[in-house]
Amino acid sequence: MLPEVTSHLPSSTVHSRLLLVTGIIPVPSLDGDLWITTHKYSFPAQTFPVRASAFKALLHLSPGENSLTLDFRPSSLPGASYKSVFDVTYIPLLQNPPLHLVIIVGKDSPFRYDDVPNCGEPPNLETAIKKFRMAAYLWQAYTGSEMNAMGFGHRTFRLDEAWLPDTLSKVDTPRRSTAKITVLRSSYSVAHIRDPDRAQQNRGGKASKGLFDIAIEALKAHEEFPGAMKHVAALFLDSTWDRARSLISGHAALGSQDAGGFSLGIFGSHSLFAWPSCVEAVVPAFNDTRMVDQKFCGVDCEGKTYHMAANVGIGAFMHEVGHGFGCPHQSSGVMLRDYTSIARSFSVLVPPSVPNKECHWHVLDALRFVRHPCFALPSDPFSSQGGISAALVPSGLLITCTNSPLLFLEFRTKGSEHPTNTIQPRDQHSIVIPHSQLAIDSKINIFAASSHISDHTIESTAQLLHSHTRVDPMLGTVFRTPAVGTGKGTFQRTMLPAGRIHCIRIFSGAALDGLEFVSSTGESALFGKRGGSANDFVLGQGEEVRGFVVRSGAWVDALGVVTSHRRGEMFGGKGGGTREAVVPNGARIVGIAGDVAQWTLGISVEYVFDREGAPPLPPRPM
Repeated sequence: MLPEVTSHLPSSTVHSRLLLVTGIIPVPSLDGDLWITTHKYSFPAQTFPVRASAFKALLHLSPGENSLTLDFRPSSLPGASYKSVFDVTYIPLLQNPPLHLVIIVGKDSPFRYDDVPNCGEPPNLETAIKKFRMAAYLWQAYTGSEMNAMGFGHRTFRLDEAWLPDTLSKVDTPRRSTAKITVLRSSYSVAHIRDPDRAQQNRGGKASKGLFDIAIEALKAHEEFPGAMKHVAALFLDSTWDRARSLISGHAALGSQDAGGFSLGIFGSHSLFAWPSCVEAVVPAFNDTRMVDQKFCGVDCEGKTYHMAANVGIGAFMHEVGHGFGCPHQSSGVMLRDYTSIARSFSVLVPPSVPNKECHWHVLDALRFVRHPCFALPSDPFSSQGGISAALVPSGLLITCTNSPLLFLEFRTKGSEHPTNTIQPRDQHSIVIPHSQLAIDSKINIFAASSHISDHTIESTAQLLHSHTRVDPMLGTVFRTPAVGTGKGTFQRTMLPAGRIHCIRIFSGAALDGLEFVSSTGESALFGKRGGSANDFVLGQGEEVRGFVVRSGAWVDALGVVTSHRRGEMFGGKGGGTREAVVPNGARIVGIAGDVAQWTLGISVEYVFDREGAPPLPPRPM
């Protein structure tokens, strides 16, 4: 009857302070308790329920090697004890950007949150910090468990930690490396934050996203959050149940991957009364069947019990953090509303009213995490910066990634909350999406992501099939790559001179001015303008131009030539994001097209396939 951890192999290496494990007692139908003693008694002993010989437990780890004792005490045999040892190594990934935990308060905040009179813990800032810290560690442990179960390794985000008095146990509060909570005082009053127009649940509200703007303003004013992208979960402490309006004011559940330089998820404090403040309180909180007294506390859409308030509050906040990490809504899981059963992920003992279906991160969320810098593992292969490109071919749309395999493609109809289709290529750098899949709906978009950080969105694919093709009386069907650079000027098309291209002259200063193509016979053709400095890219014998690698934004900042043999030096300015305009294998470049003003605002490559018998394009939609 020795307890066995089944979710992780012995001597595994993990990257979260709390390790969420599942396991069994190898004798059927036993109930009891599992006691966990940590490595060198570095954390108070914890107990978790065993039901029908199964258990789920949170193991507290210290950095380095850990040897934990699992002690099963069956309820049918009082005084009996069956012990095993589980070894695991915990390595914090300090090189990864962390998730910062922030509490935002009004400038005149009383530093209190909603709770009933004579509650067990004072509803003050100190308790809020404990509960928020505990919830964040549950998010981290849950995500690591989910990623491990899906075969992506023990991969999770890290929290911003510091050497502080620790609150993860109610038994002791020594200094440990624990999650840091930053309290930010807003420049706005509590009344301003609680204005019903800013309450997200107020359908008639005139500023339903106002709290998001207040959060960003507070973050920008804080000296610890300047510069590059920061990942933040922010809790509004001054949320409150407005019983007269049946409204939770000072609360919004919102998240964004890029909001003014922040990856941000925000939430209110209205359900804090039900959250656990320490590890010992996790299982009791998820099993608390008391009814919420709505004279003092509000419930957020789901159920009216304490345990459901804990499920929804902790789970919905994690949902917003998921948006911050780049996850859109999905058809199931955390990014839908399956977090009403998040308790089942932490305990085998839950009230019967909790939905039977266990909550999971959707596989598309997990694939996003695989490629996110906050979730990187030391074993991840290094990939040089490159990009995903899309190009039309006679059979459909070719999507290619040069620097790493494609991870997934997500198809969404514009305005749809959930994907309409997905594709997960296996170790492929390219894939062709056939016409039959593209031309169904002109509003369909494709989001393509590689196993590195590269991604690319192709919008309105059916329109792309037609707006990026033309018929030339001499060349036949001519295809054009999507434009790189978003500026609008005078459209220009330049056909390449006949014969082999000997040299490409790149004119640039702080941006790309133009390109001149010179053939081996001396003929030349100019796209854009001659300006700035001229740099010659000379092609060798048998070397063919395949396209360009471009840094661009509203205009083309810089450009380098891509050939069948190499990638040339970039010429131009330093700004812009990197994209490619490269033609597929088997295609021949015949021209350059794009928008031009004082400098080049956008550029595309035109190409043909000389092979006969290519399938025709679908008819143009009316």
